[in-house]
Amino acid sequence: MFNGNGLGGHYSAEQSVIFIRFPCDTNKYYLFGQDGKPTCPGTGLYYSIIDMSLNGGLGGITSTKAVHLLSGTNEWLTGTKHTNGTDFWVVTAKI
Repeated sequence: MFNGNGLGGHYSAEQSVIFIRFPCDTNKYYLFGQDGKPTCPGTGLYYSIIDMSLNGGLGGITSTKAVHLLSGTNEWLTGTKHTNGTDFWVVTAKI
């Protein structure tokens, strides 16, 4: 994907990335990722924004890329829709 390098994630993580659609924009997604190496400094949970209208409709990562949210997370990452039917919860654990 255009501009898709350096997003985090790691091959050892049980669930290293998830995509969640923006609530009010069907062209954009949040990409949440974590690197699965909680013992290394500067690691943890990150997010980027994907815009599917970029790169001639093939999509790409915007300038909001690999924004660090939380250090010291484990390898587990999941998401679920909120009961309001619009929002999502992203869940991980801090070590």
